[in-house]
Amino acid sequence: RPEVVEFWQGRRNRMHDRLRYKLNRDAWKVERLGP
Repeated sequence: RPEVVEFWQGRRNRMHDRLRYKLNRDAWKVERLGP
């Protein structure tokens, strides 16, 4: 069972949106990561 999942989404200006989902007990916490 995964505990951390990270998604990357490319943008036109080559900066990426990075979102990390961490499982905390039974709920996912979403964290936006910087470039």
